[in-house]
Amino acid sequence: MSVDGIVAVLFDVDGTLLDHRSAAAAAVRRVAAAARVADAAGLVEVWQALEERHLDTYLAGRCSFAEQRRRRLREFLPLLDTEVGDDEAVDAWFAHHYLPAYQQAWRAYPDVAPCLARLAALPTRSMLAVLTCRISS
Repeated sequence: MSVDGIVAVLFDVDGTLLDHRSAAAAAVRRVAAAARVADAAGLVEVWQALEERHLDTYLAGRCSFAEQRRRRLREFLPLLDTEVGDDEAVDAWFAHHYLPAYQQAWRAYPDVAPCLARLAALPTRSMLAVLTCRISS
């Protein structure tokens, strides 16, 4: 099929349009600095390993998206000398500490703007959609 025949294009946000890995690393470094933890690089490695393990559990259908994040945080927060607490406390920590730092670090990959410009310039307009998991729930 030629590019001109494209009817719809679907994009995922994290890892396709936005550099999730770099944003997550920046967020971990920021929360580590706020907690006065010296080994931010080590915490980034731990976060990435926890993310992979718990996301795989979610993708296998063994827990909800929110629960995989809580499980990850229950293992991670003690490394910041932060009390874990119940689900509500873990969710609140995520919403107030990690999520704002993560969102501030969002950056599109360099090829995103040219790709979208090329799609917008097609003679026949294609429908564009962005699909992703909700990170706030």
